[in-house]
Amino acid sequence: MTFYNCKYWLTLLSCVFLIGSCKQTTKTSSKTNSISQNISFDTSNIAIINFDQSIYWLFDSTYKPSTLTQLDISEIEQLFNRSIDDYNSKIKEPDKKYFAIDLTKWKYKRQYVCVVNKDGEKEVYINCFCSTFDNNWKKSLRQVDDGGNCFFNFKVNLTTKKYYDFFVNGHA
Repeated sequence: MTFYNCKYWLTLLSCVFLIGSCKQTTKTSSKTNSISQNISFDTSNIAIINFDQSIYWLFDSTYKPSTLTQLDISEIEQLFNRSIDDYNSKIKEPDKKYFAIDLTKWKYKRQYVCVVNKDGEKEVYINCFCSTFDNNWKKSLRQVDDGGNCFFNFKVNLTTKKYYDFFVNGHA
């Protein structure tokens, strides 16, 4: 190999290394999916749904879409377990069969919709259900009438670490 061939390959290799080590950014739209932020969660049981005004009944017009971080996911998990424990502790024995949330019996699918309220506090709507027939639940909110403890939802305020509007579907 001649000196010029070595110089060519060394220059080419240096350019490839230099380009590969540069941090490149691109401009993305305001509707960026929360999943694209390199957060880790169980995608077989959790879907992050972007908030838009078509789901007006979920939050009023003062709420704006937001994204979740890894820390947010951890805090949601803690609030999720605490809210279910609190809810289950208030159910009287005859109603437990239809209304208690049993995390050992069901691996609930979860949908998270993240927003920021007018005070700048991050809130998440959590929609849960025990079964699904396809993967459409990962793209749009699932709404069901009745179904008892197989379907429940609530909201958490990640800033205040409180949950509210806990609702379990009725049993038909």
